[in-house]
Amino acid sequence: MSNLTPNPYQAPQIPHAQPKLTAADAADIKRRDITVFILLCVVTLGIYWFYISYQWSKEINGLVGRAKYNPVLVVVVNILTCGLAGLVFESLFAFDIAEQTRLRNTPGRMDQLATWVLVCNGAALITAIIPFGFLLALPLGTLASVLVQVELNRLAEHYGK
Repeated sequence: MSNLTPNPYQAPQIPHAQPKLTAADAADIKRRDITVFILLCVVTLGIYWFYISYQWSKEINGLVGRAKYNPVLVVVVNILTCGLAGLVFESLFAFDIAEQTRLRNTPGRMDQLATWVLVCNGAALITAIIPFGFLLALPLGTLASVLVQVELNRLAEHYGK
């Protein structure tokens, strides 16, 4: 006699449905010149940063092999929060990049990328509320973005993308 009653103490079996990665969601990692990167961030008064967060979300989707970040949503939320959500996304990107460089054993990788990005962005936020603190906050925030791009450049060079 077979017992077909489900076990009420067993966790329900839910299939893990990961979003499928489409060509629109992913992009190859592009190597960007750091000097040009910094100049574009400064000259465009930070507008380039919104564009780069869109590109990074697509590149990281391709890197992790699934649609983890919706690029349009990243930019819209970033704009609606005046860049504050962008700092959170940048930190999440740093965690994903650090994990991928570790898994791929990328030579010269920065082991504590996510920590440095969090520290730079946190220090930038704190100094931004001090009178004339923006003079230190802007370079700190830019440094966090540069660290992320340097690691992406490292991945692009190592994997020939």
